[in-house]
Formats: sequence, C-alpha cells, structure tokens
Amino acid sequence: MTGITVTITTPGSGPFQLSQLLAGATYSGAVTVTPAAAAGPPVTPATPPRIAAECIIEGDDANSTNMIYVGDVNLTPTSNEIGAKVAAGKTVTLHNVPTAGVYINGSSGSPKANILVNGGFQ
Repeated sequence: MTGITVTITTPGSGPFQLSQLLAGATYSGAVTVTPAAAAGPPVTPATPPRIAAECIIEGDDANSTNMIYVGDVNLTPTSNEIGAKVAAGKTVTLHNVPTAGVYINGSSGSPKANILVNGGFQ
C-alpha cells in the first residue's frame, strides 16, 4: 500500500503523472508530495507499481470549492480531457490502471489530492 498527499501549488505546470508523483517527483516545486502516514508502512516503495490494482484519489477536505482533475496526458484545468473532477471529500477509484497513464491537476488555490494505491505489479 502506498499513500501520498499531493498539493498542487502551480496547476499551470501540470498535468502531473501519477507514477512520478508516487516516486516523489515535485515538478520543480509545482507540487509538494507528502507521505500519508495513515496508509501504514511502507508509505513509499522504492519502486511504485507500474500497474495499480486499485488507485483511490480523494479531494482533500480542505479544498473547499477547489477541484482535483484526473485524466490523461492532455489534462489541463480548462481542457475537455478531464476524466473526473474530484471535489473536497469525494473520491474516484481506478482499477488495474497503469500509473504512467494517469495524470492529475487542479483548479486554482493549491488543492490537495490524497492518493492511495493498493496492490499492483511491475
């Protein structure tokens, strides 16, 4: 199980690839990645799964009206490529998904995404 919280400080620099975020990438400061203690050890594996058996992306409760966007490489806050808009306290669950093919971004206001990956393989 891998758990991280991602704060998107510069949405215009996205989209941000899930596999890179799980590996701790900060995209030159455009995002902050924090291990999620609630996920239990180990929080961040040496090599994140290439295929996630289950990936849960939650809009943090502190987001208020700000949104987390989930989609593909063409994802921008204003694009038509948004696969899901995740409001504060809401989740989207993906099954058997390649982590390199999932991207997140956010609206203005430095929204946070809580991401939990259960299972998977290389």
